[in-house]
Amino acid sequence: MSRRWCVLPRRGVVADPRGGWEAIPMGTTLFESVERRAIAAEPAAIDVALLGLGTVGTEVAARSRADEATNQLIRVVGALVRNRDRPRDARVAGTPLTSDGLSLLDRSPDVVVEVLGGLEPARTLVRTALERGIAVVTANKSLMAVHGDELLRIASETGAPLLYEAAVLAGVPFLGAFARRPRAAALSSMTGIVNGTSNFILTAAQKGGGDCATALAEAQRLGFAEPDPGADVKGIDAAEKLAVLARHFGFGSIHPAAIETRGIDALDHLDFFLAADLGGTVKPLVHAERSGDSIGAFVGPAFVPWPHKLSRIDGVENAVVLRNTTGELLFSGPGAGPAATATTILDDVVEAAEGTAHKRDEAVRSVRPQAPATSWMLRVGAAGLPPADEMADLLGSHGVWLRRTSLLHTRDGRQTIGALTYSCSRERVERAAGVLHAAAGAEVRVMRAIEVDGRR
Repeated sequence: MSRRWCVLPRRGVVADPRGGWEAIPMGTTLFESVERRAIAAEPAAIDVALLGLGTVGTEVAARSRADEATNQLIRVVGALVRNRDRPRDARVAGTPLTSDGLSLLDRSPDVVVEVLGGLEPARTLVRTALERGIAVVTANKSLMAVHGDELLRIASETGAPLLYEAAVLAGVPFLGAFARRPRAAALSSMTGIVNGTSNFILTAAQKGGGDCATALAEAQRLGFAEPDPGADVKGIDAAEKLAVLARHFGFGSIHPAAIETRGIDALDHLDFFLAADLGGTVKPLVHAERSGDSIGAFVGPAFVPWPHKLSRIDGVENAVVLRNTTGELLFSGPGAGPAATATTILDDVVEAAEGTAHKRDEAVRSVRPQAPATSWMLRVGAAGLPPADEMADLLGSHGVWLRRTSLLHTRDGRQTIGALTYSCSRERVERAAGVLHAAAGAEVRVMRAIEVDGRR
């Protein structure tokens, strides 16, 4: 590496980075060869190959310009697209387009930005880039959830940075904060809301009378939900994000398909009504916890009491509560959106190009998560229900103890009551629900519940 000099013209001295000072006459001009990116007069250029030019890719390309805060010029040298003739946003006019991803890698960019989504060709192109020692920044949660182990191993072997801050909570960049802080990152559990679409739907439904279909239509009208919202409302998107978080924080390598996952599409107004009567709300949660050598995890709607931090996360907002030895840490903010995602991606690009990204060398073991024991919210309905104390005794005889119950509600000749239980396994609560159904002819629906102090 060449030497760098710092000229202080008013004092007439020069600082040598190895230490010491040398006096020079006033007005002397010094020239010393420096590294290309050490020149402060011109923004240092970072050449980026952009894989994908959809909504997020377009925003990345449009925002790629000189950054006064970092003195960096991010230059898109080419973008991979399926159709080169498709009309594009005027902000990305002039961006070189190609349908051959490997040809982009042959240009030896400083950083590859992958925003294709899905597994292929994203996996093949990212793998090839890492094998060539090219830094990669991705916002692809599916890719990192399913193939993260393989890609991180290759990145470790070649020394190429692989950053994925925008893959989980793009508008709440917090993963990097723990990269060099292993003690803070040693979590006992994490609980969060990581899908803005489902959170918007539940928030709107609870405020608008409990109609999830109407809330979904509104989310689609506002652009918060895809035309096909299946991945969001069925919990698939959230499960992939939880798998990425679990690996990042050392819980283990978890395939998203192995996580207990429930969607929000079966909820109706009675669920929200009973939750409010029991002192809380319903939120679309992800949760992972350590229990000895095993890991417990679930994704799905859950009762959240009003005093809990997550009860106040509404609309498209996302949040995650991390628990470590010092207590709870809450990170919250917008879950996604092109602008937030592009900003986080570009921050990762600069970090990768400057070589300041933390490299994770430790291997993460593969684990199959268990369905953890938690509290439960029960919804019990029938034409005529037994007294609440009789139902409590029956459930208790099968190991399910009630914490509290709601008022009895009668509508259209049908009685419904809600209840919160103490912590028990899913197997136990479903078995007890079956016994109650057989004994009283009651329809019993169960939903997970969390408590304020971190208990489940």
